[in-house]
Amino acid sequence: MAKGNSGAKKGKTTTSAVDFFGLKRNRMDTWNALSTVAEKLARARAAGRDTAELETRAQTKLDDVEIVDAYWAYPGALLSQEVRASSIGASSTPSRARSRRSAAT
Repeated sequence: MAKGNSGAKKGKTTTSAVDFFGLKRNRMDTWNALSTVAEKLARARAAGRDTAELETRAQTKLDDVEIVDAYWAYPGALLSQEVRASSIGASSTPSRARSRRSAAT
């Protein structure tokens, strides 16, 4: 949030277009990072490798995106809940999530 925008009263916090579009960009960047981690997680699981670190990274990214997605009309929190329920990294999750994100933007 920007403080002291022209026309705003001293000390009053206002939201600018930059704040809004920064949030949108951050949301997409976080979803893209989650998708990348989910793909790595799926490959690691298929190869029988240890996935603890990737699971933690995926959970952290999902936690981050759920905070912001609660305010999006579509797909909103529904998509992040579906991804969490699918135990992140199931073979169909990254592509299904990516196609829904593309349709939502």
